[in-house]
Amino acid sequence: MAAQPGPPDQPERSGQPAPPQAVIEWFVDELRLDAASPVAVSATSATVDALRSRCPRVIEPRDPAAARPVWPVTDGGASAVVLAGISDHTTARDALDEVLRVLVPGGRIGVAEVVLDGRDGRVRNLERMLDPRVEEGRRERVRAWPAALEGDRRFARLRWQVFQHVELLGPEAVAGRFLALPEVAALPDEDREGLDAQLARAAAEEAGDDGLVELAYRIDAAWTSRAEG
Repeated sequence: MAAQPGPPDQPERSGQPAPPQAVIEWFVDELRLDAASPVAVSATSATVDALRSRCPRVIEPRDPAAARPVWPVTDGGASAVVLAGISDHTTARDALDEVLRVLVPGGRIGVAEVVLDGRDGRVRNLERMLDPRVEEGRRERVRAWPAALEGDRRFARLRWQVFQHVELLGPEAVAGRFLALPEVAALPDEDREGLDAQLARAAAEEAGDDGLVELAYRIDAAWTSRAEG
């Protein structure tokens, strides 16, 4: 996938980029969304906007930042649920009851998380500067929703799709993406002191002739359906 210029100072929460259009199309196709589908969505603002352009009946939680989304929907009032890029603030098992409340039996749920792609050499070089606790915490966080769904017999087997995405960013913007990770923000002050400058210097060493860094992401997406009855 070709690298896309990214907004240097307005990343999504968790330091995430906006999702590529291919992910939105995947949600629409696999969850069988259309203009008549009421879809309960808890996602980053860019994802909400992109889905709404395809499915006007997108329904957001009353408080999008709450740890447990509560949708203004009657029981069984959503034909599908989309959860994307919310693992920084939503606790999967706490929110599962609300998902089951709003999702019609047989309805589909899609989840997606955007993570830095550790298979890329530039990402690996930058990640070496972070405390090992960051990677451990991030791995646990992004697996929370899939683990909750896989362990619940009220849902069918997960079907997975992986997407790649690359953004072109300046060194300071790259540092900002790393610093925005919840696991980095949670580190003690002494562990974060000077980290922004260190990351920016390291990112500058990875930059091309145009001064920009190709920052690689992986989007892990999956969908399943709620059991009938």
